[in-house]
Amino acid sequence: MRLDPADDYFDFTISGGSHPRLWIDGTASVMMARDRRTYRFVRETRIGRLTMAESTEPRTIADRVTDYVAARIVEREKAFAADDVMGAEDGYSNGRSLRQGEDQDEPLRVQETKKKSEAKRSKTSDFAIALIWLMIGAVLGAAILLAIASYRGVTISG
Repeated sequence: MRLDPADDYFDFTISGGSHPRLWIDGTASVMMARDRRTYRFVRETRIGRLTMAESTEPRTIADRVTDYVAARIVEREKAFAADDVMGAEDGYSNGRSLRQGEDQDEPLRVQETKKKSEAKRSKTSDFAIALIWLMIGAVLGAAILLAIASYRGVTISG
C-alpha cells in the first residue's frame, strides 16, 4: 500500500521519550510492551486505551496497521462521497451525477423531506395547540370562578 506523501490524514511519526511510539494517526500508535519484545498496536478512545493487536512478530503488527489504515481510508472516502451527495442535493454539485448512488440515497431524501414537512407543520400546529389550551384554560377558569361564586351565594348582576 502506498500513500500520497502530501496526505496529512496519517502521521507516521515516531515520538521520543522513555516509551517511544510510532504514531499512525492522531489516535492510533504502535508501542513496545514492558518486556521490550512485544509490540502493541493501540488506539486511544474516550473511554480509554484499546489494544487492537499485540505480538512479538513485527510483521503481524505491520499487517494490522495496514488493515487499520486501509479501513480508515475507506471510511474517509465514504464520508466524502456522502458529503458530495448531500452537497449535490443542496444544489452544489461537483459535476458528479446522483445516478451513481440513487438507490441507497433514496431513503435519505424521503427522510429529509419528511423532516422538512414536519418542521413546517409543527410550527403552525404548535401555535394552534397552544391557542386551544389557552382557550380551554380560560373556560375552565371562568367555570371554576362561577362555581365558587355560586357556592358562596354571591349574586352576579350585570
